[in-house]
Amino acid sequence: LLEQDIRRCKSHLDYTSLLASPVCRICPFLVSFKRRLQLFERIVTTNRVDIQGSNEQRNLKRGIMVKVQRGRVLEDGLIHLNNLGRNMRQRICVNYISDVGTTES
Repeated sequence: LLEQDIRRCKSHLDYTSLLASPVCRICPFLVSFKRRLQLFERIVTTNRVDIQGSNEQRNLKRGIMVKVQRGRVLEDGLIHLNNLGRNMRQRICVNYISDVGTTES
């Protein structure tokens, strides 16, 4: 597992197939911890970008809107987040509602 192998990867599938190579599965100690960490970070990053979009404004995917009252952050947050299931990995946009019922920015 060389630096050029990691640089050659472009998608989440490329990184995961590199991680599934026999060297990484059978003898992970033959690959330095630094390289394995680098590979793991790239897998997480590409997975996040696939699901949520990049952090640039033009590539931002719409998120799941969650409304939370200011005085009930924990309760409302748990109610909404428990109902997300598999969608928990998507971008979550939180709108706070004040005590008088208006949306805060």
